[in-house]
Amino acid sequence: MSESESGSGSGSEGNSSEGMEATFEGFAPKEGDFHGIKNLLTQLLVGTEIDASNLADAILAEPDVSSVLKVDDGDDEVFGVISPLGLKKHGKAASVAVMKALIGEKCSKHGSAKVKERITAAISGSSGKNVAILINERMINLPQELAMALTGALSEDLKEAVEADKTYKFDEVIVFCKSVESMTRGGEPAQKKKKNADGASAAAAASSGSEVLFVNLEDDVFKQNCSCSFTYPQPESQWISRKGGLKERSCRTVMLLTASQLKKSWTDLESMLT
Repeated sequence: MSESESGSGSGSEGNSSEGMEATFEGFAPKEGDFHGIKNLLTQLLVGTEIDASNLADAILAEPDVSSVLKVDDGDDEVFGVISPLGLKKHGKAASVAVMKALIGEKCSKHGSAKVKERITAAISGSSGKNVAILINERMINLPQELAMALTGALSEDLKEAVEADKTYKFDEVIVFCKSVESMTRGGEPAQKKKKNADGASAAAAASSGSEVLFVNLEDDVFKQNCSCSFTYPQPESQWISRKGGLKERSCRTVMLLTASQLKKSWTDLESMLT
């Protein structure tokens, strides 16, 4: 894991490293990282019945293609995690099975007909393609530049892994990420989202008064390159008033990217951050 980035460290709420200069690097996950990975997954999976412990175990079982973000000073605190979990291998794991069911359920309610077709085929295996769910999460308030420490490590890890094991040659990846729907004063959240040429949900332009924003920069890049996507509000999510007449609510966005679209996303992200 050679990818590293420097930045002023700031972690999740209550993290005491704010304002300190630190060098972050992606490392292969080990058993001692279990609780740190679980805590990150818990913030991603809030409002779901997905077992964060079981999902953390699945990630730990893939050290060759997974990375955890740490400060390069011997400290074992986990600031981020990225891992592609192949559905052929992990699809029956309890946590992954529940995630697949959740994605299918939300897609049937919030996705267009074309999105339902693509997502359903991907998670069910009926497409015949080698599909992975990409888990990517970081502590809040970390510099966006640190995205490269994880995505760059994953890119290199997959190249090496495919040489030894072709099961890591994924045709498509499903991204499940945090997002925020923002609504202007007088705007209404979209009931029917616009579609682009292939039927993908245009979440970022859902209506004249509503758009979807992403917590992590790389997710925004994934959205720009993906084949299709849909966004849904978190359970019990309430509209929160912001300055300038804006209102926001917490959401989750699901995206489907082909291998070439994922590669382009990494290239675009690197261009933005270097």
